[in-house]
Amino acid sequence: MDRIDETDLTEALLSAPEWARAGLTSPSAWMREDAARQLARTAALRMREARLVQNEQDELPL
Repeated sequence: MDRIDETDLTEALLSAPEWARAGLTSPSAWMREDAARQLARTAALRMREARLVQNEQDELPL
C-alpha cells in the first residue's frame, strides 16, 4: 500500500473549493456531508494525479 504524504494531502485539501472547507462547520448535516464528500473527491483526485506523475517519472530511461 502506498504511503500518503502529509504535504501532498495538505495541498490537496487546500485546493478544494472554499465552500467545501467552510461547509465542514455548517450546522446542517447534509451540508457537512456534501462538504466532506467534495473534500474527499478533491483529495483523491489530486493524490491520483501526483501518483501518475510519480509513476511517469519512475519509468523514464536513464
